[in-house]
Amino acid sequence: MKTKGSLLIKLQVFSLLLLSTITIAISSFINTFYLKSVLIVIPIVILLLIIITFTSIEFICIILTNLSGRCSSILRRCIYYPIINFLPLLYFVGRIIGIHKRRIQASFVEMNNGLTKTVFNGRKPSKLLLLLPFCIQFNKCPHRIIWDVHNCKGCGQCQIAELIKVADESDIPIKIAIRAIFAPKIIKEVSPDLTITVACENELVKGVIRTFQYPSFGIINERPQGFCMNTQVNVEEVKKVITHFLM
Repeated sequence: MKTKGSLLIKLQVFSLLLLSTITIAISSFINTFYLKSVLIVIPIVILLLIIITFTSIEFICIILTNLSGRCSSILRRCIYYPIINFLPLLYFVGRIIGIHKRRIQASFVEMNNGLTKTVFNGRKPSKLLLLLPFCIQFNKCPHRIIWDVHNCKGCGQCQIAELIKVADESDIPIKIAIRAIFAPKIIKEVSPDLTITVACENELVKGVIRTFQYPSFGIINERPQGFCMNTQVNVEEVKKVITHFLM
């Protein structure tokens, strides 16, 4: 996990430095425009102190997780709360310095995956769930699989049948989510120890934010025809992840 999500951590540090620089720059005008400057600087300083405090707690918890090889629910909350609340700031700073939003999201997914591996370090989850996006189904398929994935007829025009076979071989349930907003409902219904989720970067981040108290492992999908249409996934990677947690 030490190298996972490194871009996200670097961006947080850069954001702190940027805010500090802005605060110092504004403070330099205090002698000239004392009252107005104070009114501007005070809220920025307060915001900066809040960000520094929560980010410091996050970094300390990440270090403790690495040292202990465990990630308790309390540590998870201390790590995720700062990142989740400051993601809009990281997106904004990333835009300024030319880092695409999807790169930041991919780094977030990597960090989450590293934490999940730490959670199950030395132990197997008693129950896994394979959660797929609806867009992995062939867009012209007449068979509705959202409520029951086994309605798939195995025509081979998409990877659903192949993924059902992978899930059945490992004896784990497989579900389809229309959007990340439905992930909490599905996870609560199935009650898995670990959810292996396939989706785009944006939906994976949204899903983790909504269900961060439940361990999950994200696999970024492939989009040969663009977003939300006939997406694909590296099936061998899915097998590899399942095997990793079940070994």
